[in-house]
Amino acid sequence: MALLLFDGLDEISGERGGAFERALEAFVNQYPNNKYVISSRPYQSFVSLSRFTVLEIQPFTKQQVLLLIDKLEFHPDEPEFKAKFRALVEKTLYSTHRSFIENPLLLTIMLLTYENFAAIPTKMHVFYRKAFETLAETHDAANKGGHKRVYKSNLTPDDLSDYLAEFCFHSYKDGKAAFSEEEFARYFDGLRINDGKFKVADFAHDLCHNLCLMYMEGGKYHFTHRSFQEYFCALFFSKQKDTFIVRLGGFFESRRMRIYGDQVFHMLYDMIPDKIESHIFIPVLRALFDACDSADGYWTFLEKVHPRVHYEKGYTTSTPSNLPESYILRFILGLLKPRCSIYCDDLLEDEGFLLDEYGYIELEDGGLDLVNLADIPTDYPWVDETPEVAGSLYMLEVEDVRRERYFDEFREILNDDEFELKSEYNALRKYLARITAKQQGDDDFFAGLL
Repeated sequence: MALLLFDGLDEISGERGGAFERALEAFVNQYPNNKYVISSRPYQSFVSLSRFTVLEIQPFTKQQVLLLIDKLEFHPDEPEFKAKFRALVEKTLYSTHRSFIENPLLLTIMLLTYENFAAIPTKMHVFYRKAFETLAETHDAANKGGHKRVYKSNLTPDDLSDYLAEFCFHSYKDGKAAFSEEEFARYFDGLRINDGKFKVADFAHDLCHNLCLMYMEGGKYHFTHRSFQEYFCALFFSKQKDTFIVRLGGFFESRRMRIYGDQVFHMLYDMIPDKIESHIFIPVLRALFDACDSADGYWTFLEKVHPRVHYEKGYTTSTPSNLPESYILRFILGLLKPRCSIYCDDLLEDEGFLLDEYGYIELEDGGLDLVNLADIPTDYPWVDETPEVAGSLYMLEVEDVRRERYFDEFREILNDDEFELKSEYNALRKYLARITAKQQGDDDFFAGLL
């Protein structure tokens, strides 16, 4: 009995794949006592290999990532190269590029990218561009003895990038990250860039087998990593005319685009910061501060951006958030990170603003649990007496605080320049003035050259 290891199933061309599978089936029948392991990037749905069990690799921990790097035989004549990459992963990259690094395939792509460009870019869109270049051209030529993949679409990598960018825009707009064959074909047929010179099957083959950016599983196409869709969508946005960019603000403000961890707008801003500032940020901020200046300034800002202020005292299980409802304002404040010394939790306790109270109860096993006291009768029927209050959650209405004389102390805190929300107001005003002056300066400079 022997253990036979087969590597690179995905690299067998389509016309030879069937012949290989038939030969493998015959070989297994002839030697049934052997053990067979086939490694592959995502490959079809593995239906034709029904005698094999498909095992998927789970995300790697940091320790496993470092162990994999140690075991990779990579330029043994230059050990310091891999050592530098390992140190970089251990120090920063596991945190900044975690979703990439915890995937062995993507980690290998990162190492190849590091080899080709001697660095891992800090800007994510630059990293994805380098990774695509590595997948499209460099990897095969540098590591497979000069072997160069043939693209069934006959497109260059740059042209494939344009096709994929538009494909990702349409699918991202629809909130789709996995596609049946019919859906995939529908998106392909709807591409404005599509000139009909190749078939959808050729496009799918190049994405799945030559670029390894997608794979087929369970009858659907999936991105090898969701961030590839986000990068190519951002790339598509970055190449559009100014009139298109202007409309993107509303597109990202819509509730359905608020996906946790979504990096499209972040990468787009890094790609074309001047256009995002002039066509999205300036109009949004001007509209906001025009409304403030025509009414009551900062108090109008609070009523528009923070009409309700949540805060807590003591110990609670709540995490009150006072982030703006606007996606664009949240993004800008994430860039500015305004400093302050007085926070929302420093606001005063007031029974009129009380939402919930929390306390510790003793569990049946003797442990303690911090719970909302309103839940005790239904969730903890064995508790006879209401425990002492350990913390409280409050919410004030800005409009009420503004207009009632009773709330003088609240108004004083809210209006302090060191207060959390007042610092946002001041930072956004200064930022608008800065980017407006920058835009005007650029316009004047280039106009003066004519």
